[in-house]
Amino acid sequence: HLAMQMPFVLYADFNFAPQMLFESGWVGARVGDVFVPNVQTTRRASRQVLDYCVVYSTLVPFLTLEVVGVP
Repeated sequence: HLAMQMPFVLYADFNFAPQMLFESGWVGARVGDVFVPNVQTTRRASRQVLDYCVVYSTLVPFLTLEVVGVP
């Protein structure tokens, strides 16, 4: 499948916890890795992290995830 061969960085509000993405089997050896910010929450009204990145495996060594404050 072509989409699995093209390097990508997918940053999104997934509306589900990163653990659910791991459990789906979509990430890992087939696609890449999940970069999760080191914060307690990505939403003001909850304590969930729902915004994170999925990174194609060949790009993982070149990327880091940095948290920045937003007013």
